[in-house]
Amino acid sequence: MTLSPDEISHYHREGYVLVRGLVTKEVCAEVRKRAIERGAPRPGISHWTPLIFDHRQPDEDPTLHRLLADPGVIAVVEQLLGSDAKVYYGMAAMVPPNGGRGLPWHQDNQYQHLLHHALNTFIAVSDITTAQCTLWVAPRSHLSGVVANENAADFHGHKRCTQEPIGGMPLPDLKVGDACIFNRNTIHRSLTNQTPNLRVAYAAQYVEAAGVVADTGEPAAHWMTAHSLQQRWQ
Repeated sequence: MTLSPDEISHYHREGYVLVRGLVTKEVCAEVRKRAIERGAPRPGISHWTPLIFDHRQPDEDPTLHRLLADPGVIAVVEQLLGSDAKVYYGMAAMVPPNGGRGLPWHQDNQYQHLLHHALNTFIAVSDITTAQCTLWVAPRSHLSGVVANENAADFHGHKRCTQEPIGGMPLPDLKVGDACIFNRNTIHRSLTNQTPNLRVAYAAQYVEAAGVVADTGEPAAHWMTAHSLQQRWQ
Protein backbone atom coordinates (compact mmCIF):
# COMPACT_ATOMS: atom_id res chain seq x y z
CA MET A 1 0.00 0.00 0.00
CA THR A 2 1.39 3.36 -1.05
CA LEU A 3 -0.16 6.80 -1.34
CA SER A 4 -0.25 8.69 -4.62
CA PRO A 5 1.41 12.13 -4.96
CA ASP A 6 -2.06 13.69 -4.97
CA GLU A 7 -2.99 11.92 -1.73
CA ILE A 8 0.22 13.04 -0.07
CA SER A 9 -0.35 16.64 -1.22
CA HIS A 10 -3.93 16.51 0.07
CA TYR A 11 -2.73 15.35 3.49
CA HIS A 12 -0.18 18.14 3.84
CA ARG A 13 -2.50 20.83 2.42
CA GLU A 14 -5.77 19.86 4.13
CA GLY A 15 -4.40 18.18 7.26
CA TYR A 16 -5.97 14.78 6.54
CA VAL A 17 -6.32 12.11 3.86
CA LEU A 18 -8.88 9.33 3.48
CA VAL A 19 -7.36 5.95 2.56
CA ARG A 20 -9.79 3.25 1.46
CA GLY A 21 -8.99 -0.37 2.27
CA LEU A 22 -5.81 0.34 4.22
CA VAL A 23 -6.27 -2.74 6.44
CA THR A 24 -7.78 -6.09 5.47
CA LYS A 25 -11.23 -7.06 6.70
CA GLU A 26 -9.78 -10.22 8.25
CA VAL A 27 -7.32 -8.30 10.44
CA CYS A 28 -10.02 -5.82 11.46
CA ALA A 29 -12.34 -8.69 12.39
CA GLU A 30 -9.71 -10.07 14.79
CA VAL A 31 -9.20 -6.64 16.39
CA ARG A 32 -12.95 -6.06 16.67
CA LYS A 33 -13.53 -9.45 18.28
CA ARG A 34 -10.74 -8.88 20.79
CA ALA A 35 -11.92 -5.36 21.63
CA ILE A 36 -15.43 -6.60 22.39
CA GLU A 37 -13.99 -9.40 24.51
CA ARG A 38 -11.86 -6.93 26.45
CA GLY A 39 -14.39 -4.22 27.17
CA ALA A 40 -17.64 -3.85 25.25
CA PRO A 41 -19.65 -0.99 26.83
CA ARG A 42 -22.18 -2.19 29.38
CA PRO A 43 -25.90 -1.45 28.84
CA GLY A 44 -26.76 2.03 30.02
CA ILE A 45 -23.25 3.44 29.43
CA SER A 46 -23.42 6.53 27.20
CA HIS A 47 -19.74 7.43 26.85
CA TRP A 48 -17.13 5.76 24.67
CA THR A 49 -14.78 3.07 25.97
CA PRO A 50 -11.01 3.29 25.26
CA LEU A 51 -8.60 0.31 25.37
CA ILE A 52 -5.10 1.80 25.38
CA PHE A 53 -1.73 0.36 24.34
CA ASP A 54 0.71 0.31 27.28
CA HIS A 55 4.31 1.15 26.31
CA ARG A 56 5.51 -0.38 29.58
CA GLN A 57 3.91 -3.73 28.66
CA PRO A 58 4.00 -3.83 24.85
CA ASP A 59 3.28 -7.56 24.69
CA GLU A 60 0.18 -7.41 26.85
CA ASP A 61 -2.36 -7.74 24.04
CA PRO A 62 -0.82 -7.82 20.54
CA THR A 63 -4.08 -9.01 18.96
CA LEU A 64 -5.96 -5.93 20.14
CA HIS A 65 -3.18 -3.53 19.15
CA ARG A 66 -1.89 -5.27 16.03
CA LEU A 67 -2.90 -2.33 13.82
CA LEU A 68 -0.02 -0.36 15.36
CA ALA A 69 2.33 -2.77 13.60
CA ASP A 70 0.30 -3.48 10.45
CA PRO A 71 2.58 -3.37 7.38
CA GLY A 72 0.13 -1.32 5.30
CA VAL A 73 -0.37 1.22 8.06
CA ILE A 74 3.37 1.56 8.65
CA ALA A 75 4.04 2.00 4.92
CA VAL A 76 1.69 4.94 4.38
CA VAL A 77 2.52 6.56 7.73
CA GLU A 78 6.23 6.54 6.91
CA GLN A 79 5.49 7.98 3.49
CA LEU A 80 3.82 10.94 5.17
CA LEU A 81 6.34 11.33 8.00
CA GLY A 82 9.33 10.97 5.68
CA SER A 83 11.16 8.97 8.34
CA ASP A 84 10.91 5.92 10.55
CA ALA A 85 7.68 6.02 12.53
CA LYS A 86 7.91 5.99 16.31
CA VAL A 87 4.87 4.45 18.02
CA TYR A 88 3.36 7.17 20.20
CA TYR A 89 -0.11 5.91 21.12
CA GLY A 90 -2.60 3.19 20.29
CA MET A 91 -6.23 2.86 21.30
CA ALA A 92 -9.28 0.83 20.38
CA ALA A 93 -12.34 3.07 20.83
CA MET A 94 -15.86 1.70 21.14
CA VAL A 95 -18.93 3.94 21.12
CA PRO A 96 -22.10 2.27 22.41
CA PRO A 97 -25.25 2.19 20.26
CA ASN A 98 -28.42 4.22 20.68
CA GLY A 99 -26.92 7.54 21.70
CA GLY A 100 -23.36 6.76 22.76
CA ARG A 101 -21.21 9.90 22.76
CA GLY A 102 -17.87 10.64 21.16
CA LEU A 103 -15.71 13.71 21.86
CA PRO A 104 -16.01 17.47 21.18
CA TRP A 105 -13.78 19.45 18.81
CA HIS A 106 -10.15 19.04 19.90
CA GLN A 107 -6.57 18.51 18.70
CA ASP A 108 -4.37 15.63 19.76
CA ASN A 109 -1.58 18.12 20.47
CA GLN A 110 -3.77 19.74 23.13
CA TYR A 111 -3.06 16.73 25.34
CA GLN A 112 0.69 16.35 24.92
CA HIS A 113 2.31 18.72 22.47
CA LEU A 114 4.74 16.94 20.13
CA LEU A 115 7.11 19.04 18.05
CA HIS A 116 7.96 18.06 14.47
CA HIS A 117 5.65 15.81 12.48
CA ALA A 118 3.16 13.56 14.26
CA LEU A 119 -0.12 12.08 13.07
CA ASN A 120 -3.11 9.92 13.93
CA THR A 121 -4.45 7.01 11.86
CA PHE A 122 -8.18 6.53 12.53
CA ILE A 123 -9.08 3.04 11.28
CA ALA A 124 -12.64 1.78 10.89
CA VAL A 125 -12.69 -1.62 12.61
CA SER A 126 -16.44 -1.82 11.98
CA ASP A 127 -18.46 -0.16 9.23
CA ILE A 128 -19.01 3.46 10.33
CA THR A 129 -21.77 5.57 8.81
CA THR A 130 -22.24 9.30 9.32
CA ALA A 131 -24.94 8.47 11.89
CA GLN A 132 -22.61 6.13 13.79
CA CYS A 133 -20.36 8.61 15.60
CA THR A 134 -18.04 8.98 12.64
CA LEU A 135 -14.99 11.22 12.65
CA TRP A 136 -15.37 14.90 11.72
CA VAL A 137 -12.37 16.94 10.58
CA ALA A 138 -11.78 20.66 10.01
CA PRO A 139 -9.70 20.97 6.81
CA ARG A 140 -6.58 23.16 7.07
CA SER A 141 -7.03 23.66 10.80
CA HIS A 142 -3.59 22.11 11.33
CA LEU A 143 -2.04 25.24 9.82
CA SER A 144 -2.96 27.30 12.90
CA GLY A 145 -0.87 25.27 15.34
CA VAL A 146 -2.24 24.44 18.79
CA VAL A 147 -5.35 26.57 19.42
CA ALA A 148 -7.00 27.73 22.65
CA ASN A 149 -8.65 24.91 24.58
CA GLU A 150 -10.19 24.00 27.91
CA ASN A 151 -10.98 20.90 29.92
CA ALA A 152 -14.38 19.52 28.99
CA ALA A 153 -15.83 18.46 32.34
CA ASP A 154 -18.95 17.05 30.68
CA PHE A 155 -16.72 14.72 28.60
CA HIS A 156 -14.81 13.18 31.51
CA GLY A 157 -12.05 15.78 31.47
CA HIS A 158 -11.15 15.60 27.79
CA LYS A 159 -9.98 18.68 25.92
CA ARG A 160 -12.26 20.95 23.93
CA CYS A 161 -11.47 23.86 21.61
CA THR A 162 -12.80 27.13 22.98
CA GLN A 163 -14.02 28.10 19.49
CA GLU A 164 -15.64 25.92 16.84
CA PRO A 165 -13.45 25.54 13.76
CA ILE A 166 -14.46 26.81 10.34
CA GLY A 167 -15.57 24.28 7.76
CA GLY A 168 -15.77 21.19 9.97
CA MET A 169 -17.27 18.22 8.13
CA PRO A 170 -18.02 14.54 8.70
CA LEU A 171 -16.16 11.87 6.81
CA PRO A 172 -18.17 9.89 4.26
CA ASP A 173 -19.33 6.42 5.26
CA LEU A 174 -16.39 4.18 6.11
CA LYS A 175 -16.11 0.47 5.38
CA VAL A 176 -14.12 -1.93 7.54
CA GLY A 177 -10.42 -1.25 6.92
CA ASP A 178 -10.82 2.31 5.65
CA ALA A 179 -8.72 4.92 7.43
CA CYS A 180 -8.42 8.66 7.87
CA ILE A 181 -4.88 9.83 8.57
CA PHE A 182 -4.66 13.33 10.03
CA ASN A 183 -2.09 15.69 11.43
CA ARG A 184 -1.82 15.91 15.20
CA ASN A 185 -2.84 19.58 14.97
CA THR A 186 -5.94 18.90 12.84
CA ILE A 187 -9.09 19.76 14.78
CA HIS A 188 -11.51 16.82 14.88
CA ARG A 189 -14.48 15.45 16.79
CA SER A 190 -17.17 12.76 16.85
CA LEU A 191 -20.82 13.22 17.80
CA THR A 192 -23.20 10.43 18.81
CA ASN A 193 -23.90 6.89 17.68
CA GLN A 194 -27.52 7.09 16.53
CA THR A 195 -27.64 3.50 15.31
CA PRO A 196 -28.31 0.18 17.11
CA ASN A 197 -24.77 -1.03 16.28
CA LEU A 198 -21.59 -0.72 18.32
CA ARG A 199 -19.00 1.53 16.65
CA VAL A 200 -15.43 0.20 16.85
CA ALA A 201 -12.39 2.12 15.60
CA TYR A 202 -8.67 2.09 16.28
CA ALA A 203 -6.46 5.16 16.65
CA ALA A 204 -2.80 4.48 15.80
CA GLN A 205 -0.61 7.51 16.48
CA TYR A 206 3.00 7.97 15.38
CA VAL A 207 5.71 10.62 15.49
CA GLU A 208 8.72 11.05 13.22
CA ALA A 209 12.06 9.84 14.54
CA ALA A 210 13.20 13.42 15.28
CA GLY A 211 10.06 14.24 17.29
CA VAL A 212 10.31 16.04 20.63
CA VAL A 213 7.92 16.52 23.56
CA ALA A 214 7.43 20.29 23.71
CA ASP A 215 6.97 20.62 27.48
CA THR A 216 10.15 18.76 28.43
CA GLY A 217 12.34 18.87 25.32
CA GLU A 218 12.61 15.10 25.60
CA PRO A 219 13.27 13.44 22.22
CA ALA A 220 11.13 10.60 20.92
CA ALA A 221 14.07 8.18 21.10
CA HIS A 222 12.54 6.32 24.07
CA TRP A 223 9.56 5.20 21.98
CA MET A 224 10.01 2.08 19.87
CA THR A 225 9.73 2.20 16.12
CA ALA A 226 6.73 0.65 14.40
CA HIS A 227 9.10 -1.80 12.69
CA SER A 228 10.61 -2.95 15.99
CA LEU A 229 7.12 -3.53 17.38
CA GLN A 230 6.22 -5.48 14.24
CA GLN A 231 9.32 -7.68 14.63
CA ARG A 232 8.56 -8.17 18.32
CA TRP A 233 5.10 -9.54 17.54
CA GLN A 234 6.06 -11.79 14.61
